[in-house]
Amino acid sequence: MALASLGIQVLLYDPPVYNQTWAMQFGPFIWIGCLAALFAALLRNGLAARTHRAAWLVAAFGAGLNLLVVGANGGYMPQSTEARIAVRGTSLQSVAEKAPRLFSVQPMDESTRLPALGDVIAEPHWLPASNVISIGDLLLAAGLTAWAFSVTRRKQTA
Repeated sequence: MALASLGIQVLLYDPPVYNQTWAMQFGPFIWIGCLAALFAALLRNGLAARTHRAAWLVAAFGAGLNLLVVGANGGYMPQSTEARIAVRGTSLQSVAEKAPRLFSVQPMDESTRLPALGDVIAEPHWLPASNVISIGDLLLAAGLTAWAFSVTRRKQTA
């Protein structure tokens, strides 16, 4: 379910789908469904796991925060304009004006709900493909990283 959710997101936000009329109209609702499926899969893994439970639950909490803020904002992740300019050198508005298409983010304004949970953290420029991320993204990544590390580390023998 989680892999299908991620696959749908890749298709939805890349050409040729992202500039289709139906994608721009229904895409935000499809994305909410994808986030809900990802959250459900991570939560199920966390509750059913005999080992690595904390890692799965941290990842689920991060996905849940993202689902909460995206749902509260009509299917879009609110993004700080200042942080986007710091990372990308341009605002989302200028990009959207050049090429109308489906975006997963929208600029924060006075109507934004739960702005602290939105994309407000500017990643450093030295990171490859740096972006603006949320606390939910950080928790999701931390949980999945902890899980990956714990299942791949060498077991100690007595």
